[in-house]
Amino acid sequence: MRQYIEQHVMKDSKFHEKQRSPEGAATKEKYVLLYELSKVISDQDRLRDEVLTILLAGRDTTGSLLCILFFALTRRSHIWLQFRSEVAYLKGEQPTVRNLQQMQYIKYVLNEIKRPATRSAFTHFKTHARAALKDTTLPLGGGPEGRDPVFVPEGTQVEFHASQLHRRQNLWGRDADEFLQSDGRATQVFGYGRIRFLAFSGGPRQYIGQQFGFTVALCTTVHIVQAFETLESRKSEPWTENLGVVCFPANGVKVSMKSDRQIEMM
Repeated sequence: MRQYIEQHVMKDSKFHEKQRSPEGAATKEKYVLLYELSKVISDQDRLRDEVLTILLAGRDTTGSLLCILFFALTRRSHIWLQFRSEVAYLKGEQPTVRNLQQMQYIKYVLNEIKRPATRSAFTHFKTHARAALKDTTLPLGGGPEGRDPVFVPEGTQVEFHASQLHRRQNLWGRDADEFLQSDGRATQVFGYGRIRFLAFSGGPRQYIGQQFGFTVALCTTVHIVQAFETLESRKSEPWTENLGVVCFPANGVKVSMKSDRQIEMM
């Protein structure tokens, strides 16, 4: 992916210089992200990384989440029925943002898909890495039992695996490997005074599109649940994941949706 982006950055380097000049400021015909970034970023490595970040964030992350969700729904009919029950009060009307915020059970299931107790990754955020800009300490990890602070020298890169963290029993309980925990703790994103739910990272580098992506997934799910009475699987193979930029079902998600009324396609 870096090589692919590098080609475009190098190819258009002369145009970048023109765009940064006063004479070229008024020559653009349409908005092109790469060109606009080049006005404020002269370092090509950083320019490449900025464009790559946008590419990663927009690469089917919401679609992947919905694929995994509907794969799970076809094998857990009680969840589908609960979804139907939760949207029933809308009486077929278009949901507002406020309506979506009240869909507690559907939001809980979407969080569980991302947690993920089903051993499926939502996005490319499977492995996180941070480098120490100066000598520092982490609050836990040192000592015989790992409960003491640990020294991190300047320049040290610390990596951690989000999906493994989401299954740690000391953070999520003994049923951490189970899908849909009984008390809805996937919605409790803070524990022990620290962030433990990292589907969208956390802190100052938290994914900027979190609310947008989650709202799109939630809205799409509600519309589908409103429109169809039943949902059935048309493929019996067990879950098999394929991992690219995002995680997605290797064998696809073939489902049948049925409704007793005419569906108006939007």
